[in-house]
Amino acid sequence: MKDSKGDTIGSKKAAQGYQSAYNRRNKANAVRWGEVHAGAVLDALDAVQSAGDALLLGATRDGGALVITVCSGDQRHKFYPTSTEECEATLLDITNAALGKSGAT
Repeated sequence: MKDSKGDTIGSKKAAQGYQSAYNRRNKANAVRWGEVHAGAVLDALDAVQSAGDALLLGATRDGGALVITVCSGDQRHKFYPTSTEECEATLLDITNAALGKSGAT
């Protein structure tokens, strides 16, 4: 069976085409780091660093969500917020947890 472009459905080329369309749709609706309140990011970064851990920020390959990774020793805690509000709430939770770990207030 062929798709509208003449590619065999189920072929690698067809799958890449479907994935590209999916990625474009998700990127159009995706949250971006530039939309997240800078203070929330900086507070989390400061608290996590003070606790002796690392904070990694990125986005999923398909652009549908941001990625927040807290690295603590050999553990990795990943979060995938899909909205600005969810991202800021996650950063606040991370900040509070890190402050509790470091003993800071």
